[in-house]
Amino acid sequence: MNKLNIKIDFPLFYALLFYLIFITDIFLPPINLGFTFYFRFVDFIIPFAILLIIIDKNRIIPRSFVFFIILSVWIAISMIINHNNVATNDLYEFYKIFKFAVIAIVALSYFKHFENHFDLFIKITFLVLLVLNLFQYYNIFNFHDVVEPFYDPSGIHWASFGKNSLGGPGPKRMLGTGGNPNINAIIFLFYYCWFLFSMFHKNLKNLKWHNWLFLFLSILAIILCQSRTALVIILVITIIYFISYHKPIKYMFIIIASTILIMLFLDLVSKESISYFSGFFKNVTVDGKEYLAENQSVRGRLDTWKFLFNMWIEKPIAGYGPYKNFFYSLKLYSENEYILYLWRYGIIGFFLYIYWYLFPVVKLENKKVKLSINPFYLLFGLSLMTAALTNNPITHPMISVLLAISVGYQLALGKNISTDTN
Repeated sequence: MNKLNIKIDFPLFYALLFYLIFITDIFLPPINLGFTFYFRFVDFIIPFAILLIIIDKNRIIPRSFVFFIILSVWIAISMIINHNNVATNDLYEFYKIFKFAVIAIVALSYFKHFENHFDLFIKITFLVLLVLNLFQYYNIFNFHDVVEPFYDPSGIHWASFGKNSLGGPGPKRMLGTGGNPNINAIIFLFYYCWFLFSMFHKNLKNLKWHNWLFLFLSILAIILCQSRTALVIILVITIIYFISYHKPIKYMFIIIASTILIMLFLDLVSKESISYFSGFFKNVTVDGKEYLAENQSVRGRLDTWKFLFNMWIEKPIAGYGPYKNFFYSLKLYSENEYILYLWRYGIIGFFLYIYWYLFPVVKLENKKVKLSINPFYLLFGLSLMTAALTNNPITHPMISVLLAISVGYQLALGKNISTDTN
């Protein structure tokens, strides 16, 4: 009897898994499985991705992925040292790293075979995402009231939408599928980075009006999220991109000027919608003393950072481990991922966190360290490293998936800026 030979089209399956991972990450809300634990549909796809990688004899696993082993070992050491603090939910940190590596491998395989398809795919998903966000922002079909609570299970941002701290009318910050205006802004930053890269990386003589449209719409979305950090990121990465890649400076000024004009237009249309930005620069008086506006936001972060930093000084090498229950019990949010990793895993964990962004661009060839950086990865990597000053991008499950995808793109196509050092 003849053996049944089944030929599997591995690139096609990688593409299918990639699209499912991207779509479920961006569009589907988390599912609450109990106290502080949320299941995302991406997690359901991961076992199929693992199975595909196992049976694929031509799978691509870069040597640089040894970084994930080193990071996991150090986290384990930190947990052993702080064994009295360890709870079951702390073990999720290992899964998070493993999940990141799996998605990066899937993305790497996808971009190796279907890189030309990604631009169309990302434009389609952007348009759908923008529509959903506008539905939430303007509460079309009661999207904000009925649907948004699923994207914001905590209810914090949903309940405070369009309200100030006293419950009166306040600025509207677009929540979208991120359920959080800051996270939502980072999602749109991913799109902005791609649109900026794809527009100017090609022949500038073929610039089309729809390319500009997608770029400006992504800027509009970021502004409606009213994330001050994201707005700064737009300006910073745009300047860095045009200087690093020697693109016509006139286009850089067009983008920056357009960003400012969009903000001014929104301010004229609805001052309430843009007041979150302007309010930052006003002073308020409390007990005869002047403080920076949004003082609860700014001062609250500074107090938290100081608190965590002072704790870290007591355990500078290995930190306190993941110790998630510490933050849950105090209802504390670090809002600075550098300080978070410093507190959790000490000074060594801090440098490992920074290297998390760098490992895809470092290659060892002929006893020399070669840095090969793709423009898109440079843009999005810098975006997240800047966002990490006021947010926790890698720690957030939605953003970590986007970073893993950009890592896959870098590993597949990272050959644009190269430098050699001994």
